[in-house]
Amino acid sequence: MIKCAILDLDGTLIDTSALEELRTQGRWRDIPNHLHQCTPYKEVVDVLNTARAAGIKVCIFTNSPSNYVRSLLGHFDLSVDYVVAFHDVQNHKPSSEGVEKILSQFGLECNEAIYLGDTDDDRAAASNANVEFFAVDWGKVSKVEESHFGVSKLLERIWTRLDKNHLPNQRSNLLQNGNHFFLGYYASGTKPEVLAFKDNKHKAVDRWINKAVELSSSMPNVDCILRALGHAETEIPSTNSDLPLDRLGSQLANSLNTVYQPDFVRKSRVLVKSVKCSKKEREQQVHGVYTIDPSTAVSFDNDKPTFLVIDDVLTSGATTRDIMRALSDSYPGARVYVFTLVKTLYRSQDNPESLEAQHNAQLIADLYTAKTPAIMASENEGAANLPVRVNLTSKTFSANYANTNHNFIFQNLRSFSIASEPASKPILNAVYILKNMLQRGKPTIASRKLRKSVGLDQSQDVLTHKSQALISQKTVNWRRLIRGNVKSGNNPAKYFFDELVPKYFGEYNFVKQLMLPEVQIFDMTQVYVDKFHNRQVDFYIPQVGLIIEIDGQQHKGTASDDKNRDAFTNTLGLKTIRFTTQEISTENETFISKIESIIDHMRMIDRLEQKGVLCPPNDISLQDYQNAYHEGIDTSSPYVRLTAAIRFQILILELIERGDIRLGEDKKVIVINRDGINFATAALMDIKDFLEKQFTLMGQPDLELKIDIQEVSNLSRPRSDGDLIIDFSIFERFDDSFQTNHDIIYARTHYLDFYRQFAQRDAITIENSMLVDYDFFEMSCSEPISYELDLSPESKQRDVLKFFLSNLFLPYLDKVDFREGQVGIIGSALSRKGTIGLLPTGSGKSICYQLSAILQPAISFVVCPIKSLMYDQKVDLDSIGFTRSNFITSDLKPDQKAKVQNDFGRGKYFFVFISPERFQTHGFRSEMTAIGLDHAFAYAVIDEAHCLSEWGHDFRTSYLNLANTIERLAPDANYIGLTATASVNVLKDIQSEFSIPDDNVRTPLEFSREELSFHVVDDGGKKTEALLDLVSEMEAKWNGESTAVQDTKAGIVFTPTVNGAKGCYELAGRISSTLDMDVRFFSGSAPKKGKLQKDAFDTYKQAVQKDFKANKYRLLTATKAFGMGVNKGNIAYTIHYGIPGSMEALYQEAGRAGRDKTLFSEAPANCYALLTKEKNTGVLDKIWDASTSITDLKDNVGKLSRGSDLNTNLWLMTNNLDSIGDEFKLVNNIHDCLTQNNEKKSITITAAEFRTDKSKFEKGVYRLSQLGIVSDWVIEDFFKGKLQIEFECIDEIQLQKNLEHTVRKYDSDFVLDDIFSSDSEYYKLLCERLNKGRINRTQFIFLVLLVWSYEHFVYNRRQSLKTVYEQCSELASGAIDGLEFKNRLEGYFKFNESSHLLHHLAENSADTSIWLSVFFEDDDEIESRQIVNEEKVSTLKEQLSRFLESYKDNVCLNYLSGVIRLMSDQFDDADGERRMASSLDRLMAHDRQDVENLIRETLELKPHFSIDAQCRFAKLIHEKFPEPHILEMINTGFRDPYSYHQLLEPLASRLENITKTYKRVQW
Repeated sequence: MIKCAILDLDGTLIDTSALEELRTQGRWRDIPNHLHQCTPYKEVVDVLNTARAAGIKVCIFTNSPSNYVRSLLGHFDLSVDYVVAFHDVQNHKPSSEGVEKILSQFGLECNEAIYLGDTDDDRAAASNANVEFFAVDWGKVSKVEESHFGVSKLLERIWTRLDKNHLPNQRSNLLQNGNHFFLGYYASGTKPEVLAFKDNKHKAVDRWINKAVELSSSMPNVDCILRALGHAETEIPSTNSDLPLDRLGSQLANSLNTVYQPDFVRKSRVLVKSVKCSKKEREQQVHGVYTIDPSTAVSFDNDKPTFLVIDDVLTSGATTRDIMRALSDSYPGARVYVFTLVKTLYRSQDNPESLEAQHNAQLIADLYTAKTPAIMASENEGAANLPVRVNLTSKTFSANYANTNHNFIFQNLRSFSIASEPASKPILNAVYILKNMLQRGKPTIASRKLRKSVGLDQSQDVLTHKSQALISQKTVNWRRLIRGNVKSGNNPAKYFFDELVPKYFGEYNFVKQLMLPEVQIFDMTQVYVDKFHNRQVDFYIPQVGLIIEIDGQQHKGTASDDKNRDAFTNTLGLKTIRFTTQEISTENETFISKIESIIDHMRMIDRLEQKGVLCPPNDISLQDYQNAYHEGIDTSSPYVRLTAAIRFQILILELIERGDIRLGEDKKVIVINRDGINFATAALMDIKDFLEKQFTLMGQPDLELKIDIQEVSNLSRPRSDGDLIIDFSIFERFDDSFQTNHDIIYARTHYLDFYRQFAQRDAITIENSMLVDYDFFEMSCSEPISYELDLSPESKQRDVLKFFLSNLFLPYLDKVDFREGQVGIIGSALSRKGTIGLLPTGSGKSICYQLSAILQPAISFVVCPIKSLMYDQKVDLDSIGFTRSNFITSDLKPDQKAKVQNDFGRGKYFFVFISPERFQTHGFRSEMTAIGLDHAFAYAVIDEAHCLSEWGHDFRTSYLNLANTIERLAPDANYIGLTATASVNVLKDIQSEFSIPDDNVRTPLEFSREELSFHVVDDGGKKTEALLDLVSEMEAKWNGESTAVQDTKAGIVFTPTVNGAKGCYELAGRISSTLDMDVRFFSGSAPKKGKLQKDAFDTYKQAVQKDFKANKYRLLTATKAFGMGVNKGNIAYTIHYGIPGSMEALYQEAGRAGRDKTLFSEAPANCYALLTKEKNTGVLDKIWDASTSITDLKDNVGKLSRGSDLNTNLWLMTNNLDSIGDEFKLVNNIHDCLTQNNEKKSITITAAEFRTDKSKFEKGVYRLSQLGIVSDWVIEDFFKGKLQIEFECIDEIQLQKNLEHTVRKYDSDFVLDDIFSSDSEYYKLLCERLNKGRINRTQFIFLVLLVWSYEHFVYNRRQSLKTVYEQCSELASGAIDGLEFKNRLEGYFKFNESSHLLHHLAENSADTSIWLSVFFEDDDEIESRQIVNEEKVSTLKEQLSRFLESYKDNVCLNYLSGVIRLMSDQFDDADGERRMASSLDRLMAHDRQDVENLIRETLELKPHFSIDAQCRFAKLIHEKFPEPHILEMINTGFRDPYSYHQLLEPLASRLENITKTYKRVQW
């Protein structure tokens, strides 16, 4: 019997060859910095995990020091039971001292251990200790017998020599997911066995076949078995009968009494091996490749034959889906099931504590302890004699419409799924969507119709009513599960349960109803310990955490194990009371004493619950159960009826999924109503309504649920064979009645509501426990639906969307309809188009993705820029009973993050809120991959999508890799980008990143918010005084003398920084002390002067956000981190403490106000900005000039007035800019490092190796990804800046192509060779350095990318600041009023025909004939075009300013900007004459006739030009094009003084000369 596996470390468990030189030199302290260069041997890690799961001790024996061992094991998260290192023994390998020490540690004989190593020293150490030795496949051991060479041989020996008596009696079951059956998971332990099967190792093949045949009785009846073809096979010759899958197919056919027809299917071509393909590539390469061979096609008696497709590993399911398609094409009514040995497991939960690993451990034990044919035959014979419906199963759920017990179970469900019927796919999708929908929270809110039917008002809050305990007064009767001595008939456990509990439990006798027999340790604790795997207790009472054991004679030999187990459960807060059978039979003093201990324990729990120390998650206490048991439960209570209703609705959907109820077919359902609750009819009508609505939305209106319900109190009446019988109770918990009544479906409340959890798993005191609810929910998933929708105003499908909106998201409002712009976004998303939605603040952006996501049978994720936004959206969803969402932030503790991440991978949430940085971690990527393969993705939602561009290029580089990462991990997810504000540049950035065409950008025609008014105050440099006065004024206006919290209005002061005089931290204190107000601050990072840091600051932020929303104080100072992070309806004023950097930021942050439109219908909310103007106006012209270099810009910023808003904004912008030279050095150094390691294709390096910080290092890696050198990177250590990089160095030709591809996303005309003729000082310098050989071509390309990126970034930010500064200055000076400012602001964001035309012109600037079309509109009445009016010109000006921020040097936009500035007599502005002159310079190379036509068309705009403007235009044109006929054309059009002067001046000169010549002449 093998009880211990001894492993060598270096070269056996872990490849540490990269550390060999350091070890040789004794440089042990340097080793931690190089651990990332090592790699564990996966095969040996599998052995380690499998052995420990089977209860075998795993030990390390190494000649290396213990600190080194701990570092390696810790780095790779490997756990062993014991380590013998260098200093633990006097004699090292090849001495056996270390081996003998291990044997002594565990009290083992030499034949109870096994040794795995890679050198002759390892072999000698094992041999000297008489321990059996095995050599790894890659080692240096000489003269090893074949039977002892290889990890697989070791694993086989472990299992053949395992202590079979030590293994639990239970065996692994067949796993099912829809129409897929499998034995286990392709993960630790099973991989060597699966590979041995694939390699046709006969013993391994026999093991798998035996297990498959053992479980074949759980498979459906089938008409034919066939198999998938290998990647290189195109057909199966008859000679292949000895291949593993063929042997498996033949044996299964014999067991299922059917035929195996391997030549039934063919492939049209050879495929690439699936392990080398992504999921998307697998789908693409296998699609349509399978066909049914007509020559071997079988005719079946049944017109709907059932097929079983077998394969070894289920990876993405692409192969079996295509076989299903081929079978469905040939047999339209076919049912298709899939059986595989294992299913691929892609998640970080591949560890001993996961449910998958526990199942695998049992499966491997089963493989090596096969049931004999005689045993299987007797079991099958006994099963055949039972009047049982084929393949029955149970399923647990967590759902509710009320605060009662949430968990329940359905028993005796058929193991069948209409997933096996390709034609039923629409029905399955609808069922999945509605099942998910009903389980979106516990509790969630029932439909308006159902609430009304049980007597609840529409506005009545159904989430906060007092909890109701569900418990039955009926006697619980366990007939089979409580075990005893079958031969003697002695059953002390049953006697204890039936007789002694009622006799002795007294006031707690109701607890008998809550006692569950034969409970596994893991089910009680949710903690896996290998030695307790599949161990059970006699009785468990979950509500009080009490285990009761009845110890018979068999326990005498396991007393030590029992003691260890009791100690373990005690650390998890579970008390164990053990009775002997003698104590049970005699009821002696010891028995009475133990009974008193039980009662005392229950009293303690009861007391702690009443004090509020222990709070069950469902808020149901022992006293609640006691009262409900003794007083009974009011069956007419609406909450009791709602509880029954949701369970019945989910059961109906489950029966549709399992084919027991067929839509469109009549079905009689007999409901044995054990509780006498009136629920069935109302629940049925409600779910019929939901099904009808869902099918209408899917374009399947003819599918109808036809059920005839007959409610009975008992089953005395006769019934027909086709009737469905449901034994239904919410008061009763389940017993084992279902095992003897196989034709009845049981619906019962579950025993398990919550379990106890302690920090560090140490129950110091019960008061420290966390009570965590059991949650059985998992999303039902299939491929997302591409809806075909008609969402016109009166359409049925639009009404359906409104139905779901009102019932799921706005359940308490009277009149519900969509806001402008929402339907377009939702419709585009549901049609599976990548979509960008632009909606004003407060217009319901979140509803767009939330409603879209819940109408898909798949999982989504929401990328949020800031934590406050995640918290806010989670709280809002929770408030409407939509609790199946969560967030992952840095505020969570590591174990909390791991749990949310784990639950996300297991399909516990509709969506999670995550930061972009989370995508760069291994753990989250593992869960993403799991969802892609185990479930399905619907949407990748990018909330506040403008941050991708605005913050990604600034300080959050992970944003820039987001699209690449999502494409790799969730290629089927459709994008939904949402924002209230996006400049043209930002919008273009988002579209480029996510490949979203213009047609899928959805926005309302108007961005108007009537409930807001805008004001700008020129503070004259006295900003703080102006702020205090303004806050006082606003408080007096909105709150007056009111002290009642609920009647107050709130305000936010936005600041540009956290720290300093303009920071939110100091301002909060100043306002608080001066105005005697309770003012809090909110920022993304902790203030430098504050005492709050790290965890304390995170706690503070969450409390501030929560309390502000709860109106606990009225005023908040905040950075832009709160500008997107709150949905609070009563904010009456916002104040910007200095103008923000763009119109987008101004609108976004001001838009926090006035969100509850009903509060501001009479007077709009006030949005103020305090402006300190720039006094040194002379420097502004240089700053605004687009040609000003970054270096000159920094110099000019230094000349600005110290306190001006421009100084603040520009300093913040330029201070974050590295010099191009510094970034080039970093990028070049990283590239050199990658080049040196090019053969590896993947490398882990740190920021410290390049003497930089994490942020700059990641930005440098991103630059190389822009050029196609880096394909991906993962953050292994955020604080140390350790990145794992995937890369491939490429030649200069490909590098140039990649550069041009990247830049052309933003500048479609970019060609690298044009750089050599550029006027840019930077580009000239680069070309000079390249020509002189100071840089090579690769370095030249790096520098071009950097120069372009910096100029693009700086120009965009500078132009945005110019726009907002000019607009605010005009309002502050009185040049325009607040209404005009608001119109301009909203015009800036307006999307209409002219904005679309501007976009078209910018992207197609070569055609000058259409440039000025934006200034004209067609007049249908007179059938001609007219010049647009001044109002439209004003809107056009704001729209154009938005485009100019994104297009630095666009020849068309520059010309139009000049025209607009001429119209407003602002030609001297940087966007006026200079831009038009630049455009005219470039037009000189155009066809001269095109230029003249453009000038001629400009002259038509004369009505909008002043005389001065006409002269300015004429002068500029004359300077650029001095030909006389052009000047004459201008004069003809304008009749302006300048052209007259220019035309007449030569004549005047001639006349003057003539006069001089002839004035003395006497005529």
